[in-house]
Amino acid sequence: LKKTPANKLTRDETARTAVQVIMDGAFQQLAETRYSMAKMHKLLEYMIADHKIAAAALAENENRLLSLLERFYAKHNPLKVKEVPDLARLFQGKEHVLNDRLRKSYKVDLTNFEDTSSAHYSDKSADTGNKGQDS
Repeated sequence: LKKTPANKLTRDETARTAVQVIMDGAFQQLAETRYSMAKMHKLLEYMIADHKIAAAALAENENRLLSLLERFYAKHNPLKVKEVPDLARLFQGKEHVLNDRLRKSYKVDLTNFEDTSSAHYSDKSADTGNKGQDS
């Protein structure tokens, strides 16, 4: 058997240690990457949840605007009722512009109309709610 020189053993040991340090670093980096990915995944879940909430609120607001425009045009210009879905999409988030145009054309806007129409509807429901009941 050949005897291995001491400096070769030292070099091998140094190389093994270096490889171990590199591997430890790689595993540490991998663990940190996994942790970062888990954090990113959680952040994306929160963003998706926020997006769903915002989309639901937007849809609710669009439906409210659609309903309000349908009642408005049914009263003020029935021929335009068929255009209401397009108008609701076009003016979504720009109700102030829509109200300016309605005021110019009809001398009333959705804010005034909404107040009077909801009061009108609540008066109607109160009237129908009392009919048929013994007093």
